[in-house]
Amino acid sequence: MTPEYLTRTKATGFGTLFLPVPDCLPEGAIASRFLAKMAVEVLASRNLSDPAWHESLVDDPQIDEIRGHARWYSPREWPYSVRRLYEPDRVSGHDELGRPLQTIHEFDFLVTASEEWYFIFALWGTEFAINLGGPEVDGYSEWLFAHDNVSPLYFGKNSST
Repeated sequence: MTPEYLTRTKATGFGTLFLPVPDCLPEGAIASRFLAKMAVEVLASRNLSDPAWHESLVDDPQIDEIRGHARWYSPREWPYSVRRLYEPDRVSGHDELGRPLQTIHEFDFLVTASEEWYFIFALWGTEFAINLGGPEVDGYSEWLFAHDNVSPLYFGKNSST
């Protein structure tokens, strides 16, 4: 980087960051353990203000299995759903100065009609979904089919309409 670039970036408060995006993302246990850890962490962080709820989360046997997968790789297999929602370089809007904005990541939980909890996470337009209650994603596939494959990140409370 040249000093002129640094001076201009500091003066405008705007620069460009180039992050290489690999041709393929990690698969299998590496990805599912990462998703499992994020799911448990987000669940905890959303409820930290309620100490009683936080205690019950720590002791809740319903999430012991996903916590075990995240921490100890047990069970060894934990399927998850992955699909492309949009291209990684998609511009999602502009800020007050007219500069392009991108959605880097977004996440939420989906609770299906059969009370399965899924953590939905998108990174650079690739959506991942993992079931907090057990190593299967059939319920998520069924939910997608029933909702015309619209991502839960853009449905219901997350819808712009």
